[in-house]
Amino acid sequence: MTQKNYFNFHIHSHYSLLDGLSKPDNIVKRLQELGQSGSAITDHGNLFGSVKFLQKMTKANLKPIIGIEFYICDQDATVQDNTNRHLSHLLLYAKNNQGWKTLLKIVAEANKPEHYYYKPRLSVKQLAPLLDGNIIGICGHLGSTLSHLILDDNKDVTYGVKLAKRLQELFKGQFYLEGQLYDTNVIPESKILTDMMREISKKSGIKMIPTNDAHYCKPEDAFDQRILLCRNLNQTLDQVQKSGALSSFFQSNKFYIPSYDEMLGFGFTEEELDNTNQLASEFEPYTNILKPPSLPVFDCPEGYNPDSWLKELARKGWREKIQNKIPKEQHQTYIDRFNHEFSVIQEAGLSSYFLTVANILDYVRESGWLQGIARGSSAGCLVSYLINITKVDPLKYDLLFERFYNSARKGSLPDIDIDVPIDCRNSILEYIRKKYGESRVSSMVTFQKLHGRSALKDTLRAYGNINFETMNNITSFFPEPAKVAGEIQLMQEETGESSLIRYTLEKDQKTGKLREWAYIDDNGNVGGVLAKRFIQAMALEGTPFCCSKHPAGVIIAPDELNNIAPLHYDTGTKSCIIGLDMTDCENIGLVKLDVLGLAVLDKISLAQQILRNGV
Repeated sequence: MTQKNYFNFHIHSHYSLLDGLSKPDNIVKRLQELGQSGSAITDHGNLFGSVKFLQKMTKANLKPIIGIEFYICDQDATVQDNTNRHLSHLLLYAKNNQGWKTLLKIVAEANKPEHYYYKPRLSVKQLAPLLDGNIIGICGHLGSTLSHLILDDNKDVTYGVKLAKRLQELFKGQFYLEGQLYDTNVIPESKILTDMMREISKKSGIKMIPTNDAHYCKPEDAFDQRILLCRNLNQTLDQVQKSGALSSFFQSNKFYIPSYDEMLGFGFTEEELDNTNQLASEFEPYTNILKPPSLPVFDCPEGYNPDSWLKELARKGWREKIQNKIPKEQHQTYIDRFNHEFSVIQEAGLSSYFLTVANILDYVRESGWLQGIARGSSAGCLVSYLINITKVDPLKYDLLFERFYNSARKGSLPDIDIDVPIDCRNSILEYIRKKYGESRVSSMVTFQKLHGRSALKDTLRAYGNINFETMNNITSFFPEPAKVAGEIQLMQEETGESSLIRYTLEKDQKTGKLREWAYIDDNGNVGGVLAKRFIQAMALEGTPFCCSKHPAGVIIAPDELNNIAPLHYDTGTKSCIIGLDMTDCENIGLVKLDVLGLAVLDKISLAQQILRNGV
């Protein structure tokens, strides 16, 4: 019997930058509202949201399927000119744990500098050798590789059958057709193409999977997504309407996650919808993606393991810093503190972490460069002091080890920042790459997000009827996010909402400085002449709009990175970095170090040099 449930295999999160609107949390909430058992995620050309999606879905007891809307170029991807600029789309999904690893390799290949051209991409011919039967492919929507070859070239169904069978061969039988139906007044080709897919399905025996190309969760979210698109196009809503750019998004509000009954109303049959459930049942749970920290292998001298070598280095530090410099009557206090810290470190399996940081700082000192004294809570660790990671005796200043790390945090890593001169940072990173291997060391992405001021300004700018002076005047009353981060976090914990805009309006109830534009009424609702704009801006808060390389973070992995994490071509450095943010890197077991270049250390080094030279 057909269940009143279907799987949507075509959903974009807000990691389809300035295109998708849905946060992973919101996708989960929408699926729960509809009583659906799970869904896929298929962001454009990246796996940025894969780990968060997996976490949120698993926590909600929903079935996650990790996929990507992959870019296919017409010629070999090494051809990087306008003759090979056109891209079509092919949906790829990890069928199981091995499929995840295969998907990582495909993404890594597409992001190689010799293949990346505006977007990460491969030709079908280049993709084919990477398909091992653990990747499921779906193709057939407007803009897909299959529809491009059929519609654009005016080919018939017979030609489509031939192409579909060829794709089925490439995917080792793990291939399906895709059908989408939208407002025929807006996208008349959708019905023509989906009817062709039905015919191809009948003649080839390849099942058709109905999807809805969801870029937001609910129909009413379409208006918020259009603000993102306006920022993407650098145009106002009126300018976009006149230009006709991305017209389907601006004329239809059906790019959302629909219910089972709504999919029937779009024109799909119960049998077609049940195809999605059958396909979803073929996916195995992902059991090896989320992991506790996996430390890089540290090569200890012969006869030592990481625990014993860490203790040996601490003994050396004891002789240099404690034995003849601290009164003997205080030695037992130091011994007790060391034994306590070492037992916590040993039990948590963190000895290799401390040895790795210490080794890097040994290289810094051996090279004649300055290191930072200590930063934050790391100064509270006696072990770090003894092995020269920090230069602060924590007992002398009554600093607590528990503020730095404690046994309750087992399964997470302590945070030790490595402060070095800016001029030396690249040399230090090169040392790390040589020691642990180029393919195991990388930076990671960080995302710039729309926050209170930028979200509101983008919203107001899209409507084009408020000048910059007024925008700046309105947003001048917003506090700096860093100054109220604790209160915003408390708001998140109490209400589930994290909004600088709402926070500002609530605080403004006393002063009334924003009241001529917007305010919180007695029922807790937003009122005022710009109420709708403020509400829209709140919906956009937290949405990433671009990514770049993390300024300090360095990942050292225990294995080849393309076996563990998605890689991403960074246009700034023209190299590949990890396509996950700091939190997600840690959630899949990767170890992050922060190597920060501090200008003050360069200045101190220069001053020392001047003094030494007697200038």
